[in-house]
Amino acid sequence: MKETDASLARSARVVAETLQVGARAAEEVESHSRQLERVLDDADALRESLGRARGLVVDVARGMATDKCLALLLLLVMAAAVCAVAAKVVSQKRAANAAAAAAAAAAAGAAPAAKAAAVLVGRKLLGLR
Repeated sequence: MKETDASLARSARVVAETLQVGARAAEEVESHSRQLERVLDDADALRESLGRARGLVVDVARGMATDKCLALLLLLVMAAAVCAVAAKVVSQKRAANAAAAAAAAAAAGAAPAAKAAAVLVGRKLLGLR
């Protein structure tokens, strides 16, 4: 009977130790579960932040594209202005040359019809009609 009582006491100790180990394991599993929930919450927050960041990048890219288009438009306007000024200068030089030719023809005693034609050409180039 002593052996049976000793065996029962050992079995009771083993059961008590097993229950303690099981309780500690359950606490650790619970702790790990809470930690995993926090990690998932952080992952969700990161996904939301990443979505907002992507939206900001798209907005910045659109702004840069708009700025480049405006810069190109400004460049084209400036080029057109330079061309207009150059055309006006060339036109004035041609008119001055035509007027000088008409004056030279008049001084040289050219025919009146030639003088009138030179004057008309000079006026036309100057835009005077």
